[in-house]
Amino acid sequence: MTAQLTWLKYNWKWALPMGALGIFVPVTSCVFVTILLISFLVVRTSTIYKKAMVAVRTDDRMVDLIGSPIQPGLFVLGTVSRRAAGTMVNITIPLYGPGGKATAFAVAAKTDGNWNFTTLQVQVKSRQAYIDLLKAHN
Repeated sequence: MTAQLTWLKYNWKWALPMGALGIFVPVTSCVFVTILLISFLVVRTSTIYKKAMVAVRTDDRMVDLIGSPIQPGLFVLGTVSRRAAGTMVNITIPLYGPGGKATAFAVAAKTDGNWNFTTLQVQVKSRQAYIDLLKAHN
């Protein structure tokens, strides 16, 4: 026991900060991960996200290009702008299917309690052009 006390007596200048980091880093990491998970949950339960996923999954062009079932990726990104005229949401959804990968871009506005897409496009990784899901295809 005397050896431990002697070691701590001579090394306390770096042992104390390292001990503090040993507590600070895990706590900060847990807070960051919790905030990240809550934000993903909020986006994934939003009306716009659900409507965009229904539109992507039911579009024949998307099923032909990346296969079925079409699944969303983990990192859904988005922004929300609130103004007097209404609310604007802009989200990016990574997609994957058995035949490939894609990214959906959705912009929607809420006016008078109703959500309407102004943009709903998908870019398939194997193609350069965007597929506009708001326009009917022939």
